[in-house]
Amino acid sequence: MNFHQLQYAIAIARHGLSVTHAASALGTSQPAISRALKALEKELGFELFVREGRAFTRITPEGARVLTFAGRALAEIDSLRAVAADLNQDARGTLAIATTHTQARYVLPPVVQAFRQRYPEVDLHLHQGTSEQISEMVATDRVQLAIATGSEALFPELVLLPVYRWHRQVMVPKRHPLALRDPQSKLTLQELARYPLVTYVFSFTGPSSLETLFAREGLKPRVALTARDSDVIKTYVRLGMGVG
Repeated sequence: MNFHQLQYAIAIARHGLSVTHAASALGTSQPAISRALKALEKELGFELFVREGRAFTRITPEGARVLTFAGRALAEIDSLRAVAADLNQDARGTLAIATTHTQARYVLPPVVQAFRQRYPEVDLHLHQGTSEQISEMVATDRVQLAIATGSEALFPELVLLPVYRWHRQVMVPKRHPLALRDPQSKLTLQELARYPLVTYVFSFTGPSSLETLFAREGLKPRVALTARDSDVIKTYVRLGMGVG
């Protein structure tokens, strides 16, 4: 098993199961890809793709698992090459990062500042969007790095590295009943469920962490408004539309 075998298999999957398109994208020949794939499948002991005649029609269940691990392995190799290039010469070029508005405004400024001081010849481009949009940007190679929160289901083909954990906090106007309670007492979900909520847009891939948290207690949140931007959420909380 070698790098090119894994690279060719992933290229076939990414180019509509077409060996022709995969070969064109990688600048190699169709026979070379076919030979490498056969050698890889022989070593693994099973086929990665279902064949009908000379065409591939779908990825086998075993192939799906192999391609997932292969994608991670190739990503690690790319990272190693990037580190080596960084160590051997002054870093130059462009780095495109996809992230959410909240991360870009509240988390990344000191990080970006430190990065620019260390790598002044690298041009940074920050692309903001929802977790779904960020996933799409990475999948289509518009960015090299994504910093996002959300369900792991949004990023099935990517290498995920934990960076930090969010700690949810409740925001209310100064005269809200929750602001007048004993600050030493613990706020429960049962209390929170009595009020409308202003929160982040839920993911389209499944229940959000907020919904899951309430469901564990047999509760359903009363969502008055959802938004993608933390500043928008704060604005509507100030107007008394709900608990943020």
